[in-house]
Amino acid sequence: MSAKKKTSLVWNYFEEVSETAAKCLVCSRIVKRPKGNTSNLTAHVHRDHDKESSELQQKESRRRLETQFNEEVSESVARRLYILK
Repeated sequence: MSAKKKTSLVWNYFEEVSETAAKCLVCSRIVKRPKGNTSNLTAHVHRDHDKESSELQQKESRRRLETQFNEEVSESVARRLYILK
């Protein structure tokens, strides 16, 4: 399997079975990943699993907000440090 760290939240719903396929933990379907990305996995969740789709959207929104917040805080701290020099 891939040694690369899986950062996509969609991996909470899948288990990698090969470099080009993953097994859905909700319905056990094997979903192909011909290019090795998570597009087909995400599409499967949104198309076939309403509850999990909603959960995934909420988690992705929360992650985006946290990332944006952290970037803004880092920028603010950097500005303050620059002013103090």
